[in-house]
Amino acid sequence: MANRMKRMDWGGRPSPLHLLARSSRPLAPELSADLLATIHEQIIPQLVLAHAAQSSNPADARLPPTQDEVRELARIAVEGDLACALEFVGSIADQGVSEEAVLLLLVAPAARLLGDQWLAEVCTFTQVTAGLDVIHQVIRLLRSSSGEDGHST
Repeated sequence: MANRMKRMDWGGRPSPLHLLARSSRPLAPELSADLLATIHEQIIPQLVLAHAAQSSNPADARLPPTQDEVRELARIAVEGDLACALEFVGSIADQGVSEEAVLLLLVAPAARLLGDQWLAEVCTFTQVTAGLDVIHQVIRLLRSSSGEDGHST
């Protein structure tokens, strides 16, 4: 019956996932890499946010960090200004964005952006290294302020 419901959801046709599961051909490596990247960069953060939104007071939370905020954190980090980076991240957290959302949707994308800027030759290796150092310190300080030391036992 559940299988029949899946088919009904797709206008009587098998769902794309059903067709993929029945396929005997493995995905091409580049498609597998793209799929994994999409899962890690888009789906998992959204699931974490959805879970956090269910367990917190939605009236206190604002929308997730924007792309402009991600770019701004990357810019601050490249300048090597830890105090400004902490103030910036703190201001977003003070608006009701959870620590998880700050880490997954602001700090991680800012680090990724620095890597992309290096690949595009917008930033030098030294700038990216300095920026990532600031981002690493932000993560360490966020974790220590929440009672986590960032080390696994």
